[in-house]
Amino acid sequence: MELANEPEEPGGLEAAIESAPLIGANGGNATYARCIEFFALWLDGFGIGDVVPAGHQPAVTAPRPPRVVLRYLTELASEKRTDGTFRYSSSALNVTHASINWDHARHGFVPPGADPSIEQAMRHFRRMREATAPVEPINLHVVRKMLSCLDPLGEGTVGARRDRGLLLLAYSASLAHQELAALQVGDLRFEGEAGVLVSVGHGLTESRRRSRTVRILPGARPGSCTACALVAWLACWPLSYGSVKGAPRSPARLSGSGAHLCVGEQSSSAPLGAFLFPQMTGSRTLIESPLTPGALERVLVRVGRAAGIKAKGLTCTAWRLGFVLEAIKGGAAFSDISLHCGYATSKPVKELADRFGLVERHTTVSIGL
Repeated sequence: MELANEPEEPGGLEAAIESAPLIGANGGNATYARCIEFFALWLDGFGIGDVVPAGHQPAVTAPRPPRVVLRYLTELASEKRTDGTFRYSSSALNVTHASINWDHARHGFVPPGADPSIEQAMRHFRRMREATAPVEPINLHVVRKMLSCLDPLGEGTVGARRDRGLLLLAYSASLAHQELAALQVGDLRFEGEAGVLVSVGHGLTESRRRSRTVRILPGARPGSCTACALVAWLACWPLSYGSVKGAPRSPARLSGSGAHLCVGEQSSSAPLGAFLFPQMTGSRTLIESPLTPGALERVLVRVGRAAGIKAKGLTCTAWRLGFVLEAIKGGAAFSDISLHCGYATSKPVKELADRFGLVERHTTVSIGL
């Protein structure tokens, strides 16, 4: 993971996917809308990066048959940079795919994305990228550097508390985005010095990862403790949906002492059925809806830039693999890591260990930061 004074800025469709703010009205999404603009230009015969004449009227984007959508996704998936790497990541293709489905659904048409040919193609695109571009895990030094850029634990804004809890839980539980988005307040159980138990389901969409119950031990210090971050976040409830730019009113015990906040009995006014991490727009406004695709990566990029880290490489997969790599280095058994991360077998863990020249040591029983 590289450090930089001025992070690289993506362009075109990449910029639309990575930096467009969310819109709360009608449950819409500005990222999806921007992706649809690119789809409309492609339908009109413009290539990626072509200059569009002033006053151009975009094509109607819905309904479109699956074969047209497949051709568009295939063209995006085949785009490469000058160094031979793929221009669009699996995440970018997933967002584009989702935006076309969203556009059809909002106009009352059947989304084309469920067509078997498109589903097969999306799996193929993902395998191509996994085979040609191994993801670089985010190391613990970078994680701590990013956390240091957020407001102090228990003293920051609602937004900062949400970001700290979201990042730490996604890292220490090795959660895929859909698993994180589906979590509800009732999925947490605090157990004092034993940490916090998290019930992880399949998520809001189909997942190849297994449902599981994950124990996250208290961190070495409160600022990097997942359970402490979750306690500070839940102390913000009941949430006032809308702008969150101001500091929350918090119990006095959440500030000043430097002690772990997760030790002792915990209570919260948060409803058990509420989404643990609701949406937050680019203008720092909370929406009572689950996280949208790409939300975790937008948080990673925003906090990473504040820490002087290049946006390239700050992905959900890199974040998860960072934890897996640290667990391997810490001597956790591969089978324990696999269960913790929801892998069906220990193969992904062994492959990562082999890639970095590490061996299984079996020196620890539990996994914690």
